Amino acid sequence: MRSLHGLLLGSLLLAQTGQRVKAAFGLIEGNPAQGGGFYSLIREPSGAQTTMLGPLYYDGRPLEPYGNDLAYDPRTKYLFLTGGGPNPFTYNGVIYGMDVWRSRLLDSLTGPIGARRLAVKDTLLLVTRNQAPFFTAYRIRPTATGVALDSLWSPSSPYLRSVPEAIIVVGDTAFIPLAYNPNTYASDSLILSINLRTQQVDSFAKVYPNPAELVRIGGKLHAACYGNFMVPLHISEIDIPSRTVTITNTGVNSYGGFVTDTGGRDTILFVDGANVLRAYSTTTRQVASAPYQGIQAIGSLTLYGLLWAGDWLITGHTNYTDTLIVTFNERGRPATPSDTIGTGIPSLRRLIYVEEDATVLELARANQIPAPVQVYPNPVSDRFWLSGEGIQQVTLRDLYGRVLYTWGAHTAEYALPNIPKGLYLLQVQTSRGLHTLRLQKL
Repeated sequence: MRSLHGLLLGSLLLAQTGQRVKAAFGLIEGNPAQGGGFYSLIREPSGAQTTMLGPLYYDGRPLEPYGNDLAYDPRTKYLFLTGGGPNPFTYNGVIYGMDVWRSRLLDSLTGPIGARRLAVKDTLLLVTRNQAPFFTAYRIRPTATGVALDSLWSPSSPYLRSVPEAIIVVGDTAFIPLAYNPNTYASDSLILSINLRTQQVDSFAKVYPNPAELVRIGGKLHAACYGNFMVPLHISEIDIPSRTVTITNTGVNSYGGFVTDTGGRDTILFVDGANVLRAYSTTTRQVASAPYQGIQAIGSLTLYGLLWAGDWLITGHTNYTDTLIVTFNERGRPATPSDTIGTGIPSLRRLIYVEEDATVLELARANQIPAPVQVYPNPVSDRFWLSGEGIQQVTLRDLYGRVLYTWGAHTAEYALPNIPKGLYLLQVQTSRGLHTLRLQKL
């Protein structure tokens, strides 16, 4: 169980430390043969960076491909992500939970609900769906072994008629753009606002057809509207207080990729039809003629995923067989690649940025309440012992969840198989439940 006392103590220390752990997490769409994948880049206050990229597994099998979104809960320190389906034509949309700072193991939190986009607001996980009722609020409930989701409510409105392809929360209001009808695939053109207190749709704004992506800069929302994809990108600007709409034809074709800096710059980056990164000024409502920082496709690898956060600009490139991820350092200066990593899993699309106070996070990682199962020695060279009651089975996994070895119940020492040095996970099934421990191999 996560230590609430530790988290409260960390909160009290926040003003004293002020040191931040910064992270980017990404979901790789994958394919039916390999499943989906996961990317993480973590920078400690010391400046040390750790990058991980590889497949995701659930219940010993590759995670279904074509997952669509991620969201982070700062209260429980859990990452939520959506699975896809076994093939491009079957989308299940299961929601999974990941204790992202301690492991890459996944817990299935819902059945196949068609989940598309996710956002966290206080104790709620807000979910848009590709089928009626199209929007559901879940309670995030901590449990002894992780978290659970309790379905709470879905608004009832005739305007909730199409698939929402984005979600942004401002105060107690969730904004969702309706992109297309799930039966006819005809484009919609509404952005709904859902009052999280009354649990109802309270207004809407009519925008250019097919609003599929949404960002916020100050008191305005900006929707990327693609029409039938045969017309230039139109950006619909919605004033949040008044809900008034201004539509700008950028004159540039685009098929996706639409981000703004988490630091609040008045610029939106998007990928044009020629796979070049372009910059749109929300002040002048103009697109710069030159590629932003010269960034574009790399050889046969198209520009596919984007994250812009502080001095990080992360680009995902794919040929739908492989993925190359490039991290640029840029903040008002020429972008310079600081990290490049590749994988044979295709299509990194969705990325999110997370910051945590270093002290709070260290307490959460350490899990201040004594564990019902303990491993020793740790680090370990060739064998270890476990202390705890009712141990039934022990499973050794890598950080992506792949099963490496399984032991039955016994009280003797556990001999490690021939594995490289590094960090691993021990899953210990006891009569009181399942417990996950970290194990360092020397």
